Amino acid sequence: MEENKEKNVVNEEQETLPKGMILCKTCGAKMAKKAKKCPSCGAKNKKPIYKRFWFWVLAIIVLFFIVKAIKRSGLDVKKPSAKLTADEIIKEFYEGEEKGESKYKDTVVAITGKVGAIEEDYIRIDTFASLSTLFSIHVKPADKGDLTSVTKDSVITVSGICNGKIFGGIELEKAIIDSSFAVNPDYNSAMTVPIKTLMQAYKDNKVSADAQYWGKTVEFTGKVSYIADTSDYIIIVPEDQDKSLDSLLDGIEVYFENEADFEKVKNDANPDALGSPKKTVKVTIAGVCYGEAFGYDAQVCRAKVK
Repeated sequence: MEENKEKNVVNEEQETLPKGMILCKTCGAKMAKKAKKCPSCGAKNKKPIYKRFWFWVLAIIVLFFIVKAIKRSGLDVKKPSAKLTADEIIKEFYEGEEKGESKYKDTVVAITGKVGAIEEDYIRIDTFASLSTLFSIHVKPADKGDLTSVTKDSVITVSGICNGKIFGGIELEKAIIDSSFAVNPDYNSAMTVPIKTLMQAYKDNKVSADAQYWGKTVEFTGKVSYIADTSDYIIIVPEDQDKSLDSLLDGIEVYFENEADFEKVKNDANPDALGSPKKTVKVTIAGVCYGEAFGYDAQVCRAKVK
């Protein structure tokens, strides 16, 4: 009872104080509200915790992580909001305005790509295009058993929560392997383009050519000029192109979706030890254009012989 009476007296005195004055919480003496310490007893005049700057900064940070955790807890990896190839999502994160962070971070995405490596606790998924190998998708599976269910260089589709950029690429967590979300080329509706037109477009203007062809399934016809046995790709050139120093690096670099197509072309061409075909082989190719190739005009991946 005595304590309550004392509190009431203090409150009444506080209410009757002149503007800008308060009572010291330690000795009860009158002091300026902005004083750093009590002139009577020397006690520090501390602000209430809720009036301190760091308190609100901390509160905002905590609230941010609570909201983020609630949002992520409702995500279902079996219901991706987007389906892309590794090449497409890498392009969005690392080129242009880098819209990937705002579009895909903290959402469920399904990504189709090539298994580049199987590490102790994650799968590295690479792009199909050889020029994009600086970045990859680091996939942390929900089930560690998935680490042993895939093989290097195979094409797989994973669906998981995108954590955004990490060093060397993008991270997906709580991921599952599910081929029903796969992004596959539409070979039957491929854009037919003369091989010379495709090559010339990239010779003239890479940016303009990408706007027209990048990520699209294209179909063209030409002859095999080189077969890289160790990397499983071939070079296709126009049928009337002669071998010369000027045309040495002309052509379309083609990576096949299936090993069987590569082996068929290789057997038909019967290349010598340096990769030059001993026979003239004309082929029609359908595959996804992924822009300029290293040393050649353009690169077509996930290709098949039509």
